[in-house]
Amino acid sequence: MITVLITFIAIIANAFGRRFAGGLLGQWFGNIGGSQVGRLVQAFIVGLTVTALAPVWWWGLVAVPLAFLGATAGFPTGMIPKSWLDGLGLVGHGLMVVAPLALGAWYVGLDWWWLVGAGVLRSPAYWLATRYVPHIPQLGLISVNTGNGQMYDPPPLAEFYVGGLLGYALVLTVMV
Repeated sequence: MITVLITFIAIIANAFGRRFAGGLLGQWFGNIGGSQVGRLVQAFIVGLTVTALAPVWWWGLVAVPLAFLGATAGFPTGMIPKSWLDGLGLVGHGLMVVAPLALGAWYVGLDWWWLVGAGVLRSPAYWLATRYVPHIPQLGLISVNTGNGQMYDPPPLAEFYVGGLLGYALVLTVMV
């Protein structure tokens, strides 16, 4: 039962962490100093997750800069998959995002492939987020399109999805 609770908290916390990095903090508080501040908050949530789960507390300290490094990976085009090439690009981007954490996990002997799996699943998560966006303005989920038929890029719901995937992958990486 406690494992289920820890898993649930890790998924929700990291879903919000990724959404914070995607602009939710700025939406809530106005100018927070740029997107790097949100990415740093996401990295701290990853670090807290690892600290709570790992057998050695300081692994969480190491996870913070690794998560921040991954969160700063740029993407040259839009993040709405319109073709299989876009989807493939999102897989590559997902792998770039999780690579620092996966390398750290590999170095300390953890099951790093769960993190790689979360990176690969970035593409289907972004595709799924284009299918339906609930109207929850407080979470930045405002509408399906910007008014001219174009989706928000990146879709805010996708940020929740990929953050939740990262949280679940962290649980599996550290606890399994």
